[in-house]
Amino acid sequence: MTGTDDWVAGRFRLQSAIGKGNMGEVHRAEDMNAEEGSADRIVALKLILRSRAGTSIETSADSEARLRFEREVRIMRRLSHPNLPRIVAGAVGSDVLPHIAMELLDGETLRDLVSEHPQLPISWVAALGAQIADGLAAAHRADVVHRDLKPSNVMVVRGGAVKVLDFGMGRILDDAGAGKVTSTNVTVGTARYMAPEQFLAAAVTAAADLYALGCVLFELLTGVPPFSSESSYELGQKHLHESAPSVLLLRSDVPAVLGRVS
Repeated sequence: MTGTDDWVAGRFRLQSAIGKGNMGEVHRAEDMNAEEGSADRIVALKLILRSRAGTSIETSADSEARLRFEREVRIMRRLSHPNLPRIVAGAVGSDVLPHIAMELLDGETLRDLVSEHPQLPISWVAALGAQIADGLAAAHRADVVHRDLKPSNVMVVRGGAVKVLDFGMGRILDDAGAGKVTSTNVTVGTARYMAPEQFLAAAVTAAADLYALGCVLFELLTGVPPFSSESSYELGQKHLHESAPSVLLLRSDVPAVLGRVS
């Protein structure tokens, strides 16, 4: 990248790409407004996919991608907790590329951990689960539901702190405009970890995040999710109509109390 492509909002200088999804891309960037050497000088900068950020994104107020991004900025401004990423800045103005600058985290996701250790030590799972629950509780107190909790959206950073990431599919429960972005009859989430009501495209509450947390803990303990299928439809039918297998059948050393939680 060269020239103006290196800069966002006249403030953030892009350094390298970190990741990319369907709606956005994340870059390591330098915040030129922060003091040199400060913890916030280097940030993770999330942008709308620039390949989709042409005239239709930049000028259309009702663009789905733009509205989703605007909602995520509003969500992140509501959240403040050690187990949630800290926002540095965010904007979705008509004269600036939509962006969210957050603290840059150094660690690995639970997806990476499970790939390396298919069955994590029980003490690890208990500690990870407690921190994830604390982060979700803080979001729920702010009337925010994540709606897409999964191993790849949870990071363990250096020092052992856990961060619940990516509120791009999140919803503010008291947001009157939420229906403009996602509405009933549209499912939101990742099928392996979705609550039954999500498959029915029904109203989603904090309970859906707790259901997803149970699915995540099940996978951390056993190395596999509670339900598996290559078909989203079949996964939906299993979540709707079947009981998850007992953790104790797949791993006998799990304490009964933890088995009930997962």
